[in-house]
Amino acid sequence: MADVKMAAGEFSMGRASEADVKMVADEVLFSEKKNFTTPMDNKRNIKPSILLKSPYLAEFSSGNNEYRIENATFVVPKLCPLDNNLGDVLMCDEYPEYHDWIGKGHLRYPKAKEGRFIKETENSINPPFNFGVDVIDAKDFFFVLEYGGQSLNTRHMDILFYYLRKKGKYNSSIQMKFTTTDNYFDQTFQSFVRLFKDTGDRDLIYEDHPISQYIRGKRMIANTPWAECEFVLIPFHVSSNNHWALAVLDFKLRTITIYNSMRSTLSASSTRLIGNNYASYLPLFLSKLDVFKDNPFSDLRSPFYTSQGLEDSFQLIVKYDLPEQQFNDCGVFAFSFAEYIVHGREQELTKEFDVNSHRKRLAFCLYKYGKWKNMFHVVSESESYQDKNQKDGNVKAKRYKIRAGKLKL
Repeated sequence: MADVKMAAGEFSMGRASEADVKMVADEVLFSEKKNFTTPMDNKRNIKPSILLKSPYLAEFSSGNNEYRIENATFVVPKLCPLDNNLGDVLMCDEYPEYHDWIGKGHLRYPKAKEGRFIKETENSINPPFNFGVDVIDAKDFFFVLEYGGQSLNTRHMDILFYYLRKKGKYNSSIQMKFTTTDNYFDQTFQSFVRLFKDTGDRDLIYEDHPISQYIRGKRMIANTPWAECEFVLIPFHVSSNNHWALAVLDFKLRTITIYNSMRSTLSASSTRLIGNNYASYLPLFLSKLDVFKDNPFSDLRSPFYTSQGLEDSFQLIVKYDLPEQQFNDCGVFAFSFAEYIVHGREQELTKEFDVNSHRKRLAFCLYKYGKWKNMFHVVSESESYQDKNQKDGNVKAKRYKIRAGKLKL
C-alpha cells in the first residue's frame, strides 16, 4: 500500500492527480490478488505518465532524455541532484518535510566516535537511498552532513564528488572540462608515494596500476580520461589531523593548486607535504601513459613544458585568500571550493562564506533526490567505463523520450 500513500500525497513530492491515485491503487489491489508481496514486482503495468508528471524529472535530469523500463523500474540517464544554487536552499514545498525529518530522533548524548547521532528507532532509511557509488540506509549520514562541526567521512566525499563529476558532464552551465578522483585513489596514491620513496623502484609505475587505471578513465563511475581534461580535482585526506583539502591539477599551466580551509601551522605543513607529493610523483604516471602528449590542453611547445622534462614536478601553488573553517567543517569546505571552481565562480569565495548554508543545501539536495528515486522507482543508468564498449544483448526494453514534457515512443 506504500504506493497508494505516496500517490495520495503523504509525501508531497509526488503531486499525483486523483486519477493517478486510483490507478496506483488498482495496481496494488491487482498485485495483492495475485499474491505479489511487493509493488516492485515486474508484472506491474508501469505507467510512464506517472514519472512524467513529477516536477523533479526535469530538475534532476539534463533535459531531453531517453529512458527505459526494466523490471518495473525507470532507468533514466544523466541524473544529478546538485543544482546551481551554491550555498543557498531555495524554499519549496518539500523543505519543511525534510526539516522535520532531520530534526527528529537525535540522541541526547551523541556517540560521535561511533558515528551515531540518531536513536535506533528513528535511524533507518527504508528503502535505502541509492547514490550510485554508495547506498545510504541510516539517517546518521544526513545528520553529519546537515549540522555544523561534524567531520564528513569518505562516504560523504565520494558521493559528493561523484555527483560533481556528473554535474560537469550534464550541466550546460559548466564549461570547464574536468574530472575528479575519490578516496580510494587518494589512499592508493599516498601508499604508492611512501613505497616509492623507500625503494625508488620504477617498476612500481606500470600501465595497469590502479592509479594508471584512474588516469585512463577507469575504476570510477562517471570518470573521464585525464587526457581529455583541462583540470583534475583531487580531494585528499590528511590523516595526521583528520583533515580534508583539495588539490586542482591544471594541465595547461602545469600546476597543482592547494585549497586548504585550515590555517594552523600543523595543518598548513602537513597539507603542503601531501600536495607536494602529488606535484612530484603524478608526472611519473602521466608521462608513462603519454597523457601530456595526448592531452590537447598540454601545449608541449609552451614555456610551461619546454622549461622542464615531462617527469619533472608540477609547480605547487598554495591558495591563501580563502574562507577559513572555525570548526570541523573541512570536508564541506573542500567540496564547496571544488563546486565554485567548476562553475567559474572562484572569485565569490569570500571570508563571509557560510558553511552551514552549504551543508543544508547539500543535505537537502541528496534527501530530495533519494526520496524521488524511491518514490518513482527510478535508478540512474550505469555510467561505468565498461558500459561504453559493452552492451547487454539480453536486455530488451522499450525506450521512451521526454521532450518538453511530452512522452514519445
